Amino acid sequence: MRFALVSDLHANWQAWNATLLDIRSLGADAILCLGDIVGYGPQPAEVLESVHANADYIVLGNHDAVIAGKLDPDLFNDTARSVIEWTHTRLGDNAIKFLRQLPLSIDAGDFRCAHGDFSKPAAFNYILEPLDALASWQAVPHPLLFCGHTHEPAVFVLEPDRSMRRETPADFALRPERRYLVNIGSVGQPRDAEARASYVLYDTDTCSIAWRRIPFDLDAYRAAIRQAGISEEASPFLTRDPRLGKPPVRERMNFSPATSPRQSVQDTVEVQEIRALRRQAKRWKRLAATAVSVAMLGGGAGGGAWWRHASRSLDIAAPPPPAWQAHVAAAEPDANLLPPLAVGPERAPIPGWTVRLGDKRAQTFQVEPAADEEDNGGLRLRLDSATLRDDIVLSSPRIPVRPGMRLQVTGAFLAAPDFDGYIGMIVSLEREVEDGPQTVDPFLTAPPNLRRRNNWMAAQRSFTTPAGARAVQVHVRGTFVGRVACRDLELRVRILPSSE
Repeated sequence: MRFALVSDLHANWQAWNATLLDIRSLGADAILCLGDIVGYGPQPAEVLESVHANADYIVLGNHDAVIAGKLDPDLFNDTARSVIEWTHTRLGDNAIKFLRQLPLSIDAGDFRCAHGDFSKPAAFNYILEPLDALASWQAVPHPLLFCGHTHEPAVFVLEPDRSMRRETPADFALRPERRYLVNIGSVGQPRDAEARASYVLYDTDTCSIAWRRIPFDLDAYRAAIRQAGISEEASPFLTRDPRLGKPPVRERMNFSPATSPRQSVQDTVEVQEIRALRRQAKRWKRLAATAVSVAMLGGGAGGGAWWRHASRSLDIAAPPPPAWQAHVAAAEPDANLLPPLAVGPERAPIPGWTVRLGDKRAQTFQVEPAADEEDNGGLRLRLDSATLRDDIVLSSPRIPVRPGMRLQVTGAFLAAPDFDGYIGMIVSLEREVEDGPQTVDPFLTAPPNLRRRNNWMAAQRSFTTPAGARAVQVHVRGTFVGRVACRDLELRVRILPSSE
């Protein structure tokens, strides 16, 4: 089951609406809200109504509590208190009644949620350092705790030897014998040098945490607080708008439409054809004509069966080299556990890899030397597809792993101008559970969303193998029309599990 955990929405409709859209798009099974639905922002009624309709469980935050008359307003600074007084005028009796009945914490069995500290949840203490988290670990027995309140994403870890540390937020899997306190950050008032909403997905099947950062309409939010008469000082994240301080690429100009033929543009191409799509359309017309001919010659149903058989997928595989197997068995830190690519003709088997062409008539591949203008030379895999109906997949061998290994999967992608569709990296996981072997596919996904030089886009995700992990596989999977190049495919060992 996948839980989406959100906190500190603070009446920011734009941020909450963008976050809710992301949650629903990813298909989370339940939404848990860790409080502070109102305060600071200009649309408390709208956000509260939406949270009431969409969140499965909600805990009380300190701003919710003061609006509900359960907390002393003098505990807040002048800026926050002025917005609290304004918020009172925007909420009706039903809203106040709803806030008054919210609990201070949620107990889900193997994890627990509160707005702030767990030792005294009614006091709303902040958890900023590992020592602050210790009181919560001592107060409740759960191995996994979630909170908000500070508006800063963070992960606190309690080791079996009782040592504590704070980690930078990154996707990870829970490790046995350790305890975690995860501050999920803020949807509506981020305070970590970001202007994007923050929330967390917790997958109970894979025991993994995934962080989400969602951009939202800063201009619409700024306009809303100005219309409400709320000071922008209540929303300091607006000063972190990534567009601020960036000079325009070109001088701003005013354009007016031409009013005569003399003023209209001269000596230019009026229509440019998208030839790749035209070629594809012609190709499908030829295929359709061939299918009709085959059906007529083969008696209708028989011809259709022949055509379906002729266009089935094709798997091209080659065993991994012995040297690679020994390399993986050693599993040294910083080692790349993926087999290297090898130059070959079109559709030549790649040692250690399996390539599946969903449509062998419309897809192909080749490992070739990298172009001279690329950063580091080497080799790259070229993938070509003329169909959006079927995937093209490059799969690594089964790679043995142990629980608690910290791994990082990376790859670089360059799409040609005619590319249209999707490609990314996927990691699948084999693990042993009480009911026997289990395959988690996908265990995680890594889309190419990091911009690199020369129009390359990088995919990168770090993860820790969970309890019972036995093996992983890395896949490059795409559904597209056009051409894309892949290089620097890696699964690197970052940290090996301790010997305990």
